Amino acid sequence: MDFSETNRSGTERPENHKPAVGAAAEALARWLYAAGIQEGRIFRRVLRGEHVGAPLSPAAVRGIVLSRSKAAGLEGDFSAHSLRSGFVTEADQQGIGLADAMALTGHTSVQTVLGYARASRTGRGVALKALAALTEPKTKQPE
Repeated sequence: MDFSETNRSGTERPENHKPAVGAAAEALARWLYAAGIQEGRIFRRVLRGEHVGAPLSPAAVRGIVLSRSKAAGLEGDFSAHSLRSGFVTEADQQGIGLADAMALTGHTSVQTVLGYARASRTGRGVALKALAALTEPKTKQPE
């Protein structure tokens, strides 16, 4: 098991295994088969001759995100965390409930996962933040 932001001990747990469905599942299955990956990280170096190498470092993933966002003409400061933010935002757009989104990201704190949610062009991206307002502890107002 690899260490991660949401599994700092690297402990094998059932929640470490995330479902993939639809086109994403098909693409992942094709990649895992073609790369011969049976365990470990899925983001790997692809060497000359299409040989699959070692897992990518966090710095390499960041570099790829930066170069691909720039190549796509996107403006802004992107990082590997942009993938997490994009996932949480898209989950909200697709009507995925907060608990389900948190189960997929591995977050246990509502406030932390909400920090990744971004407003969308359609204006529907505020659902998670509105839900958070209902879960925040109420502070006593001064009299």
